[in-house]
Amino acid sequence: MKWSNEELAILRREWKNGKHIRLWRDLLPNRSERAIHQQGLELHGARGRTYDAGNSMTWRAIQRVLADGSMRSALEISQITGLDRNWVSRELMNHYPAAVHIAGYGPRKEHGYGGRLWKLGAGKDAQRPRAKTAAEIERKRWRKLKKERPDMIAARTARQKLQRAEKAGKLIRRDVAASWI
Repeated sequence: MKWSNEELAILRREWKNGKHIRLWRDLLPNRSERAIHQQGLELHGARGRTYDAGNSMTWRAIQRVLADGSMRSALEISQITGLDRNWVSRELMNHYPAAVHIAGYGPRKEHGYGGRLWKLGAGKDAQRPRAKTAAEIERKRWRKLKKERPDMIAARTARQKLQRAEKAGKLIRRDVAASWI
């Protein structure tokens, strides 16, 4: 279907406004989003970035939460605002390091680092804590096993004791062939 002059005028006017096509495609009721996109590319070239930084609802909500100078993780911000955690994280990364910085790290998780704690305003990022070594992780696991599963520890100790005795030659096993005597 051929584009009318009115449709082309609307496309020309709306193409460079930075808004997503979904927001203004109702101005062209007989055209799909894909058709609008293809015609716009053909006539006017690439649109570039349609994201308007600093103008999203998510960013404004993040600014309200962090305005008191507190440090919060993306999860905390999403729980306070009721917004999706992934959108909050994406918005924080879009504005990092110009408008937010990493002020610290939360408590360390079972494995790995604690979450980033964000603070409003540009600034120097906090030093990332060192990772746990394999020995530290294993030591913590062993302590947990001792407390929660002493039966498992006892079985392991018995196996090790038997292996050491076999290796040293101190284990006297019953001879199956001589058991008939």
